[in-house]
Amino acid sequence: MHFRKQFMWITLGLLAAFCQAGAQEVLHHPDPSQPLESRTQWAIDKAGDKAMQDGVWIGYSITRKMGKRSFMGTFGDPAMRKLPSLHEIIYGTTAPYPTDWDKDKDDKTSLRDAAKKELDRLKGKKQEPEPKVEKEVALLFRYDPVENEENRIQKLAISNLSLRHHLKGLPLLWLGKADKTESFAMLKNMYAKEGSSNIKEKYLHAISLHSKESGAYDFMVGIVENEDRLSLRKTALFWMSQHRHAGTVDYLLKLVRSDEPYELREKAIFGLSQIDNDQGLNAIIDLSRNLENRKLRKKAIFWLGQSAKDKAVGTLENIVRNGDDLEVQEKAVFALSQLPEDKGIPRLIEIANSGAHPQIRKKAIFWLGQSDDPRALESLIDLAQASK
Repeated sequence: MHFRKQFMWITLGLLAAFCQAGAQEVLHHPDPSQPLESRTQWAIDKAGDKAMQDGVWIGYSITRKMGKRSFMGTFGDPAMRKLPSLHEIIYGTTAPYPTDWDKDKDDKTSLRDAAKKELDRLKGKKQEPEPKVEKEVALLFRYDPVENEENRIQKLAISNLSLRHHLKGLPLLWLGKADKTESFAMLKNMYAKEGSSNIKEKYLHAISLHSKESGAYDFMVGIVENEDRLSLRKTALFWMSQHRHAGTVDYLLKLVRSDEPYELREKAIFGLSQIDNDQGLNAIIDLSRNLENRKLRKKAIFWLGQSAKDKAVGTLENIVRNGDDLEVQEKAVFALSQLPEDKGIPRLIEIANSGAHPQIRKKAIFWLGQSDDPRALESLIDLAQASK
């Protein structure tokens, strides 16, 4: 009796697991060695079947070198945790380099680890470089065979296979892995045919995952320079700046100093701020010191204030002490107040006590008053008593 009951529970457990993973229909292309364009046409033909009139997902993957603990896709939604990963759906096995969800960690431990890592970053503690590994990234196209040809791609999702993606019960037509060069060529053609700006922006993200050698970088430069829609130019500029190509800093600097629309030049400054090396920092310092456009110069100063490097701190202090534009100097004072690890507090105290312009001293005093640092409080007490 005990054996029969145990067998029944095991059977029910296996059945439940099968239902959860097996509810998702996946059709694999019979020959993944065929050109991507041919495999895609196979999927489009399949999507025309009567049984698939509600729509399908058409997907393939490329490999990309990423940080071992880095992921792209839907992440952190507790409702998604019950779903199998894309790797489990497609291949029936657990993905290499799983997320913390798939390790023997509870939510509290994972959150604590994430918080500790962020605190270490804010304190300026040197982070060990994250090892880079090859990961599969899926490109998933929500395809509606009933729509007009130009509207059939309803959505484009990008996700590591180790993550979950809600396919809404629609069949997945899986094409296998693709070479980056042929993947880029197909995406470029799809971008040209697409009318929706929202989906075009997703195409630009997908294209940015491809190497410079495939032509992706030059394509995005072309969009920045020739696309009519400003939103697409800004999106292309953002993803282009993530490439860390040797000429990116010079290109962005030239764009900032051009007569292009303000929003595009502002996006170029942001792109420079995200380049985490000496060349990127030197570019932001240069703009903070020398940019003629006051509004953009203040943007550069703001992003300089997000860096804890000594060179950035010294530049901000120099702008405050030696600048001739009160509005820009005030922005530099604010940037000092935003420096990580309270590195700006000693500088703000010096400015508040110095022979700087009264308006600048007042700004330094104001930002000292917003700080919980004991040094700021002592400085304010000393200033208050000295004025009696």
